[in-house]
Amino acid sequence: MLVTAVAVTAVAVTAQDAPAAPGPGPGFTLRTITQKVSLTGSGPADQTLSAVEYQPGHARVKGNQVMIPGVTYDHRYFDLKTNRGWISQARKAAEDGWITVAVDRLGTGDSSSPAAHRLNATTHSATIHQLITKLRTDHKGLPVALVGHSMGSVVAIQEAASYKDVNVPVLSLVGRHDGLYFDPADLNTTLKAETGAYPASPDVDVKSIPGAGHDLALQRNADSTIDIINTWLSRKL
Repeated sequence: MLVTAVAVTAVAVTAQDAPAAPGPGPGFTLRTITQKVSLTGSGPADQTLSAVEYQPGHARVKGNQVMIPGVTYDHRYFDLKTNRGWISQARKAAEDGWITVAVDRLGTGDSSSPAAHRLNATTHSATIHQLITKLRTDHKGLPVALVGHSMGSVVAIQEAASYKDVNVPVLSLVGRHDGLYFDPADLNTTLKAETGAYPASPDVDVKSIPGAGHDLALQRNADSTIDIINTWLSRKL
């Protein structure tokens, strides 16, 4: 299956308001959350999954976005501070009304670091599933979307396929100049293949992002890409 720069999988689950500590940005508050998880989903919960949760500051909450970074990144891929300010998909989603959970996959950030041979897409999807189960309890009545970058997209897709939360709609965004996963000269073939890559989904949207490479959330046009994601989620959920 082709891995794109960003794939968004909407998952219908339930959720209840959770307390949030004051944060530094307008329109949202943030806090670090941790959860004990099992590598298999059924064994001992001897690992710690860390994430940063961004709570919208206004009354109407649209749902949850669980953001899963790719290889070499932790949650800061979605919330990067630079000398010119924040480049933050997580903060923009929270300001748009989403409870946003940016994850440190196991082996990254403040999460546990088990032996490398124990970590793969299966174990990552198992721990993300346990996080979703917690969100179902903590935020009753709200939908949850999985937002993946690169390998994080693989994890999101495998979680949805393995645990069958529902039969899900999918948004796949491909950077026009993403030479890491396909030949940019053959974009049309890539888009056609990506459209057919989710046969179990009742609703698949694939879009090309001009002027962008692999790291869509860190491009100069990141704001427009983030708006595409949030608008699509608002329409689908």
